[in-house]
Amino acid sequence: RWLTEDRCEGTFFRVTRGVVTVEDFARDRTVTLGPGDSYLARRRR
Repeated sequence: RWLTEDRCEGTFFRVTRGVVTVEDFARDRTVTLGPGDSYLARRRR
């Protein structure tokens, strides 16, 4: 289970259960998030 929220500064992810893999295209990296983790994929400039 996870939350995805579009914000002015980018896309925000918060994981409450399980594991989620996020592709951050602006930073050219893949981030793996587990329960309790959050991540902001900032928009490209």
